[in-house]
Amino acid sequence: MGISGQEMYSRLKAQNLIHNRLLARYEDLHTQSREWVTDDIIETLQNWEAGV
Repeated sequence: MGISGQEMYSRLKAQNLIHNRLLARYEDLHTQSREWVTDDIIETLQNWEAGV
């Protein structure tokens, strides 16, 4: 995404995505590849920020 880790963390935290997506779905996400999880989190972040 071309942003710093701190900015990504801030955006994830602002959307409460860390708790509501990453931790809540840990078992499911743990079975996926890092690339899949990254793509899923980016898509979810963009959708949540857009109010989708």
